[in-house]
Amino acid sequence: MPTSTVALLPMAITTNIVMGKIVYFSGIPLQLDSIGTVLVAVLAGPAAGAATGALANIIVGMTITPGALPYAVTAAAIGFTAGVFARYGWFRRTATALLAGVFIGVIAGTISAPITAFVFGNASGSVGQSALIATFQAYGHGMLKAASLQGLVADPLDKALTVALALAILGGLPASFRHRFPFARQHGVFGRSSVAAKGV
Repeated sequence: MPTSTVALLPMAITTNIVMGKIVYFSGIPLQLDSIGTVLVAVLAGPAAGAATGALANIIVGMTITPGALPYAVTAAAIGFTAGVFARYGWFRRTATALLAGVFIGVIAGTISAPITAFVFGNASGSVGQSALIATFQAYGHGMLKAASLQGLVADPLDKALTVALALAILGGLPASFRHRFPFARQHGVFGRSSVAAKGV
C-alpha cells in the first residue's frame, strides 16, 4: 500500500471501533462501525478497504469483544465492495453513493446471517439487533431466516447511513488531501473534472 494509505489506517480503524461501540451501547439495531472502512475504500481502493475492515474486527475481537472475530469476513467484504463502487464512479454523486450503501448493506447482511445464526445462535449483536431477530423468530421464522431478515432490514439502512457519514467527512477534507491517494486520482473517484483541475 502507498504510504498515504498506511498512514490513514489507524485513524480509520479507530473510527470504526469508537462509533461501533457508541452505537452498540445505544441499543439501536444498527452498527455504524464501518465508516472508517468506507473512507479508506473510497480513497484507496477495494484491497485497502478490505484490509481496514478485517483489521478493525480482528483488533476488536482480540482486545474487546471476541465475538467480532468471525465477522471480519463481513467487514472485509464491506470494504472491498465499497472500493469497487468507488472505482466505477458511484461516489461522485450523493444519490448513487447512498444506493451503493444499500447494496453494500444487502451483501453484508447476507454474509453475516449464517455467522449470526450458526456460530452465535442468533445471540450476537446489540440489544436492538437481538430484539429484531427475536421478533422475526416469534413469527415462526427459523434461526437462519430470522437472522437474514434482520440483516436485510437493518444492514441496508446502516450502510446507507455509514456512506452518508463517510461522504460528510470526505466533503470536509481538502481536495489536495483527497488527491494524494493514487486510487482516487487514477479512477476519478471524486469526478474527472476535479482530477483535471489538480493537473494529475
